[in-house]
Amino acid sequence: MGGVRKEFFMLLFAEILDFKYGMFQEYEETRTIWFSPYSLEEEVMYSLIGVLCGLAIYNFVIINLPFPLVMYKKLLGESVGLSDIKEMSPTIARYFVYSQNRIRYLSHIKLIINEYMHLQKFRKCSRIQRIRF
Repeated sequence: MGGVRKEFFMLLFAEILDFKYGMFQEYEETRTIWFSPYSLEEEVMYSLIGVLCGLAIYNFVIINLPFPLVMYKKLLGESVGLSDIKEMSPTIARYFVYSQNRIRYLSHIKLIINEYMHLQKFRKCSRIQRIRF
């Protein structure tokens, strides 16, 4: 099934998803694409791409859209986790893990400093009380 319709949609999506328009960016590690934060296009253009995807499905044309699974999860309203981000970009996922570990480390250090300061205040109060008696 397909023929001219399949070729039409393949050529159409190859042109629309081309990076020269700046609407999408590619993650080279996984060869998936995502919406470019630097795009100058209006939201209506992205809606138009959605309509074209719907037309392809309606016409029983299977096209290759190299979006990561996380996009389809977002469309279905499912929760997204770190494993989904890792599938899209392992580098970004590693950065998140590094950041989380760093935040935990820094909050642990902050807790230790707060406890130390509390102990210092307690010791100071104890000394003052001992001096008064």
